[in-house]
Amino acid sequence: MTSAADRSRVPAGITTGGQFATQARGEAAVDLTGPAGLPAADQLDAALARLGIDEVPTGVDGVPFTEHWATRFAALGEPEPPRAVDEVARQVSGVVDPERIKGEPNAVLAHPRPPLGGKPRVEWSTLQHFPDPTSLMHGAKVAGYVHLTGRNLPAELVAHPRYLGVDLEADARWSDEPDPTDVTVLIELDLDDDALTDALARRDERRSWEQSRALADDIATGKVAPWSICPVNADTKALIDAEHAASRARVEPMSREHESDLGTRDSRRLNRADLQRVTATLSYLRGESDEEPQTHYNDPIWGIANHVRAGREHREKVAKAAVSQAGLDLAADPSTDPQVLAALEEVGAVRDWNTRVRWAAQSQKRIDTCIAEVSAAADDLSRMVDERDERAAHADRAKDLAWALRWPGPSDECPDAPDGARGGTEPSWG
Repeated sequence: MTSAADRSRVPAGITTGGQFATQARGEAAVDLTGPAGLPAADQLDAALARLGIDEVPTGVDGVPFTEHWATRFAALGEPEPPRAVDEVARQVSGVVDPERIKGEPNAVLAHPRPPLGGKPRVEWSTLQHFPDPTSLMHGAKVAGYVHLTGRNLPAELVAHPRYLGVDLEADARWSDEPDPTDVTVLIELDLDDDALTDALARRDERRSWEQSRALADDIATGKVAPWSICPVNADTKALIDAEHAASRARVEPMSREHESDLGTRDSRRLNRADLQRVTATLSYLRGESDEEPQTHYNDPIWGIANHVRAGREHREKVAKAAVSQAGLDLAADPSTDPQVLAALEEVGAVRDWNTRVRWAAQSQKRIDTCIAEVSAAADDLSRMVDERDERAAHADRAKDLAWALRWPGPSDECPDAPDGARGGTEPSWG
């Protein structure tokens, strides 16, 4: 992508005055501030200034970026919805000792069960939405799910009319662990409390508000692209899909015949450092280098140690054969003293020299085989590593393009992503 300095800072059709403009030329003004201080010009200006640009161009949908911004964060212009957990905690604290509450209570749907061993029991399920009358059938109740420190439950808590019982899973743990560090109880919540009713009914609205608030903050701090609120750019998505397809296509593992040459344990673990060791082994076997390659225990290419050892033994045999050949030349020289020849024959020196020369010749054949195997494997490994690097390059390119996924203009005009920034999509909300 080109840097901000390489292109105009102000797209065509947008007016500026040193600050972020709230309207496009020839279009109706869009109020970014919202009815109650919607985060707009201040946060947006900071995010754009950090990227070295003044504006985000209008996309192919014809909707100005300012309008996308105002629509996406309209919820932040409304009064902040109440948090259900706050009201749950308030009601639970009225029944149990607040000093014993561990973590944040949560609202669940409780299903009382027959007592076991004199202890009230209850199962529970997640309360996804404000319960309608059908969800409260068969004795189900909205309850606060709360962890308490310590095992013992006060008698006044057990006798409290809103105490529903112990979590069944925690109850089962009691039989295995006589002294658990905490206990989980469920307390019935008073749905007549207007604040609780409102908080539960607006739970989804609260979650959406928190997501909008977090996204606005991430944009302001540069973690997320400001244009992540825009529709996906079809042209950029096609480029990303093509890069991913190219990345997936560049997967050619070592062929079976060459995998057995070096006995690689897992070709996916091999990298350029392994390729360098294989290349060094090849040079050592060919006699181009006197430095013996280093191998180690549990080497991912376990066959390489066998080839290095063969090369070392071959060099020893060749050195001995050279000395032996000098002796044989001496014995074949007509000018050699016959008494010396007789002495050599008597101790078997000529026979030993011939044996060593023959061993060196046999070792050379073995080394030729090793060279052929390692050479073929090195070529295969080189191709595999090159293709892996090419695949990584495609993946990196796709990652870079993800930052421009929702950029309204051409991807090569999108500002470069700062370090630590996420792509042009909204973050995942777990």
